[in-house]
Parts: sequence; structure tokens; C-alpha cells
Amino acid sequence: MKPLLSAESDTHQIALDLYRQPKEALLSTHSAKFAGFPFGSLAPYVLGPQGQPVVFLSALAQHTQNLRQNPLASLTLFPPAVTPEQARLTLLTEARLFKGDTDPLLTAHQTHFPYSKVYLGFGDFSPWELWVQQAYLVAGFGRAGWLDPAGLWSP
Repeated sequence: MKPLLSAESDTHQIALDLYRQPKEALLSTHSAKFAGFPFGSLAPYVLGPQGQPVVFLSALAQHTQNLRQNPLASLTLFPPAVTPEQARLTLLTEARLFKGDTDPLLTAHQTHFPYSKVYLGFGDFSPWELWVQQAYLVAGFGRAGWLDPAGLWSP
């Protein structure tokens, strides 16, 4: 699929700014309980060792149940005080349980989201990597389109 927004334009920088700043985002998964319906909620994320978004999910969470049945998900990134004219970036992803040393991810997560120290201490939270397959940016009125997702984590 040919990207509609050029990597040379300011829209690429807008997407990078949204992507590279860890924050809460809207995670949407396919409902395992109600077939055909999306299930969305806010989820804090950090970037993993290869630049992919990583969310920590409880084994009891609806998102975990959903991802076990269908690993396809979207993550919508937006500024802290979102208004209709502000940019937002939706990532179409494939989720996988993270395999590797989780200590750096835990440290990054707790640094960016101090409140997470409470729930991450419960022991049933696992990191899920969200491997970006496609990216769609809304950069303002009349400025929207698909981006090359590789450009989000490449220098």
C-alpha cells in the first residue's frame, strides 16, 4: 500500500512526535465475548527495545482475553488534551506477548506512569508488544492519510 502522506512533509514529524512520547492511548481489540464488536479502553504504553509500543495487561483483563483469540488490535495516540483539530495517530497492530528481559520495560513504564507501581506489583501483568502493520494520521482538517509505519521507529 502506497502511503498517502509523504515522509518529507511536516505530517511525518507530527506522527513521530505522537508515537515517540509514551502516554496513555486508546487500545482497541476484537471482543471475544461479543463477536464482531470492538472493545476499547485507555492503556498506558512505552516503547520496547525495537521501538514497538508495549502495554502491560492483567491476565484477567478483557484485552488479554481478546488478544488471545485475535491478536489484531489498534492503538490510537493523541495529545493529553485532545480536541477535534489536534493530530491523532492510529496504529494497526499485531499483538504478541513480550519474550525477553522485562526489567527495562517495567522501569520505563513505572518512570512514565508512577501510579502503575501499584498494579504492576500484583504479578499477573504481562507486557504485550504491539507490532505496527499500518499507521493512519489525522493531522488536522483535510490532512489525513496512511503513513509508512517503518518510518515511525527508524531514525
